[in-house]
Amino acid sequence: MHRGWTSATKALAVRASTAAALVFVAGVGLSAGCGARTGLEVFGDLVSVPGIDGGAEASDSGPDVESGNPCSKGATPVVLAPASTGVAWALAVDGTSVYWIDDSGSGLVKKVPKGGGAAVTLASGPASSAESIAVDAVNVYWTTTNFGSVLKVPLAGGAPITLASGLPYAQSLAVDGTNVYWTAAAYSPSVISIPVGGGVPATVAQGFEPYDIAVAGTEVYWTDVAMGGVFGVSKAGGAVTTLATSAGGESAIAVDGASAYWIAQSPDPAKSSLLAVPLGGGAPSTLAAGLDQPWGIAADGTSVYWADLLDGTILKVASGGGPVVTLACGQGKPAYVAVDDTSVYWTANEGPGAVMRLTPK
Repeated sequence: MHRGWTSATKALAVRASTAAALVFVAGVGLSAGCGARTGLEVFGDLVSVPGIDGGAEASDSGPDVESGNPCSKGATPVVLAPASTGVAWALAVDGTSVYWIDDSGSGLVKKVPKGGGAAVTLASGPASSAESIAVDAVNVYWTTTNFGSVLKVPLAGGAPITLASGLPYAQSLAVDGTNVYWTAAAYSPSVISIPVGGGVPATVAQGFEPYDIAVAGTEVYWTDVAMGGVFGVSKAGGAVTTLATSAGGESAIAVDGASAYWIAQSPDPAKSSLLAVPLGGGAPSTLAAGLDQPWGIAADGTSVYWADLLDGTILKVASGGGPVVTLACGQGKPAYVAVDDTSVYWTANEGPGAVMRLTPK
């Protein structure tokens, strides 16, 4: 998903496009998150809250974050990469490691073992422009917005290989082992693909303003800030399918075998939502409402997970709907999330950890 807030302050969040702009305050430290609520409890360098005083009123369109014990699972997050390793942004996971983009101005791509250990720098890209990251069985892939490039590097590290460059604002990307797909949200807004081994970029869809992107089966899916909705198209291109339309604010998207899930952000606090729609078509549903500033999102076929940057929380809800469960609190502006069979991972931009893990999820 696009970096919607400045890396210099991490406080004022701005997302702008040719069609619309959202401006909202992310809050500073814990003043707008768990620490602002009663019952603050500290576990070493991490913070948890055993009770929430109040909260947003329940919405008719979906459940709000649960009251009572917000960190009800009782597990303690583990720091995989401390803040001293840099400012973590987008992340991805495979069977052994967590990969992320360093947002401290270095353009570094890094990894750390899932079980913990020393962080390793895989590649150094153009400074201050690395945006989105994905991984397959062979390589790590990422985009750079300033230079409009899509790059890759072997999982073990090495010299970065440029797959495409000079593109109009290369933004979010996804990979399926055969092709890399990404969104270009300016000048000539489109969804583009290129073989993982290199070749000529191909336009999969055009005439939209795509934001975040995901792939599943034979389809590519994306959120669109101009059209206001979720769309899909065959990986080979063709007619675009409208899965859902809404009033706008679409940002992060995730898919599983059954549904697409996305965040509809609002410039007003506690008015953002998490929605779902079947991949085969049907009415969209609201899985969670009254969210402060939801950011990254992930799905595993059973639950949907997301980070709330303003609240400093990691949350989940069943894919079919139900109570919202807060897995971790006081996480210092968490941005992106990823999941595997046992754990949830996220990047935190304040506090002791840059890359975090919670087990069980």
